[in-house]
Amino acid sequence: MTRSLNRTAHREGGFALAETLVALAVIATMTALFYDSIVVDARATQMAAARRGAALVARSVLDAVSAPSATPLEGRQGEFVWRAQISSFEQGARDSGPPLELVSVSVTQPPSDRPLVSLQTLRLGR
Repeated sequence: MTRSLNRTAHREGGFALAETLVALAVIATMTALFYDSIVVDARATQMAAARRGAALVARSVLDAVSAPSATPLEGRQGEFVWRAQISSFEQGARDSGPPLELVSVSVTQPPSDRPLVSLQTLRLGR
């Protein structure tokens, strides 16, 4: 009789190995999901910072290219590569205003050739 009481008291006092392994598996799964979430958030933060920097470069280049002085149409500023393009802007037949030019600037971050930012504006033709 004492043996059966000791066995019952011993079982109620702790966790079985299977319960411990299940708890560890749940904790490991939750940790993996949390880690994945942090990695995705870090990548998004880096991309947002790169786009912010590229937007600043694009605005600066757009201002420089839009000015009447001679400015190169390609260049590098920090980690960004920019390219400007100037083309004539086709106005509607009824609008007989001064000639306009379309100024486009795109900024990339090597090694990718995909533009991070592209800006356009109009300026008076030269």
